[in-house]
Amino acid sequence: MAHKQGVISKVYSNYNDKTGRPLASDKINHKFYIGDEIFIIKGKYIPEFIKEGKKVSFAYAIWSPQGADKAFNFVASENNTLKIQELKEGVQPDTSFNVDDFEKEAINFASDLGATLTVETIKPFNKDQYMFIMAMTKSALESKGIQCNKESIDSFIKDMKLVYSYNF
Repeated sequence: MAHKQGVISKVYSNYNDKTGRPLASDKINHKFYIGDEIFIIKGKYIPEFIKEGKKVSFAYAIWSPQGADKAFNFVASENNTLKIQELKEGVQPDTSFNVDDFEKEAINFASDLGATLTVETIKPFNKDQYMFIMAMTKSALESKGIQCNKESIDSFIKDMKLVYSYNF
C-alpha cells in the first residue's frame, strides 16, 4: 500500500451515469487530483474536507483491470473507514513534554496508589562496543569457533563485552 500527501487541485463526483440516471450506491465514486494524479474514493460518502486547496495525507492501492493499459489509484479503507486525513495548516506538534514534570507526576500517581516507583537511567548506546562484539561474533560463527545456538552466542557476547570493557 502506497502513501501520498499533497494539496487537492480538483474534485469530481459521479452520482449519475452518462445518460443522467442515478447510479447504484456501489457504483458511485469520487475523484480528486493531486498534481497530475487521479485518486478515487469508492462509495456514496466522501469526507467533508475533500475540497480544492485542502492538504491531505492518505494511503492508497493501485488496481489495474486485466488487459487495461491504465491503472487506478483507490484510497485505501479498512473496516469501511477511509485511511485519509486532512493536514491542517499552521498546526505544530506539541513539544511541551518535560521529563522532570512527567517523573514528578508519575511519582505522585504511584504514591496515590500506594505503589513504589523506581526510576532507572538507561545507559547510552555504545556503537563502538556494538561493532566490536558483532564483528567478533560473526567471525567466530563463520570459523565455527562457537555453535550456532542461542546459549553459545549469548555466552560469547557476554565474554566479548567483558573483553571490550578491559581493553578499550
